[in-house]
Amino acid sequence: MLYISEIFGITFSLLSVFLGAFGAHLLKKILPESALQSFEVGIRYLMYHGLILLILPLLSLEETEWIEGFFILGTFLFSFSIFFLSLQSIINFNLKWLGPVTPIGGIFLIIALKFVFGDSYSDDFFSNGAKYRETLNKEGILIFNSFIGTDGLKALQNEAKELKEYSYKSSSEYNVYISEYDHSFSKNSPRNRIMSTSKKCIANDLIPKKSILQKIYDSTVVRSFFLDLLNKEKLHPYQDPLSSININYYDEGDALGWHFDNSDYTITLLVKNCTQGGIYEFFNDMRYKEGDEDYDFVEKILDEKVKGTKVDSLEGDLMIFKGNKSIHQVTAVEKGERILVTFNYNETKGISLSEQSRKTFFGRIK
Repeated sequence: MLYISEIFGITFSLLSVFLGAFGAHLLKKILPESALQSFEVGIRYLMYHGLILLILPLLSLEETEWIEGFFILGTFLFSFSIFFLSLQSIINFNLKWLGPVTPIGGIFLIIALKFVFGDSYSDDFFSNGAKYRETLNKEGILIFNSFIGTDGLKALQNEAKELKEYSYKSSSEYNVYISEYDHSFSKNSPRNRIMSTSKKCIANDLIPKKSILQKIYDSTVVRSFFLDLLNKEKLHPYQDPLSSININYYDEGDALGWHFDNSDYTITLLVKNCTQGGIYEFFNDMRYKEGDEDYDFVEKILDEKVKGTKVDSLEGDLMIFKGNKSIHQVTAVEKGERILVTFNYNETKGISLSEQSRKTFFGRIK
């Protein structure tokens, strides 16, 4: 049985595809450029809110019914008033009176969005990922505070709590470069010194298909934002069924040791924070010195002779971190529980996480 929001979500999404084709093949020949651009804005927002309406029933929000109503009414007022105003030049009616309707629809949409994502994350935010690219490249990290609103966060915390009993407990040892032992260096050198990580993890195939996490991961709106921000052409899920989305649980004593990431970036969502410990610390863009691995500086870090930047993350924060050249750790949880979701993508289609990594983190390869 479909929810009302899902019916309208499907309708709006399909209609945006139809109107997009209609605009591209017919209206492009007869409308002025400014009117065509306005028409395309209406299509884009029709698609965005269609997708959000499909996700909405999964969020377990307390005010779901009236939020649905705001989204549906706001989309009608906003997008359809734009459509009619854009077509004024080819129809015989004066529709200027629709001008004030568009911002009224926008107000309804803004109010509804505040109950799904955080207050700052509107359609304008998701359509301007490139705006944050320079900051990410310079500082190596971006934190979008309260990316998930209060009600959405509550739903995520409940979901993570229910899934925890199915998690796999893992402990792993590695050097900071996540690579094979190098016999040309001593055992205690920064190149070979052993770090450790312990945590519990839920593999992607244990996360329900209708989970809010799966919907966020699959959302074309969110993925388009990531593509724009990271300046990538494509982002694909992992080929294997375990590795695209993971829920990571850090209980008391669990930690993530110093290391560099193999991937260029990581995308994480802090669902629950511990009350003590679990501090994220990093040194930005310090891996290489004049083109060579800077082992001397890594040694100072491991010997605690220098202190890095500490990140004060809050529940609901989305973090994007460029960890391939920036060494980082999460200190041991001292009190409470830390729950972190990782959204994992590949630029190349058909890539699976290595079998060894799957065995380490999930206890199985499929």
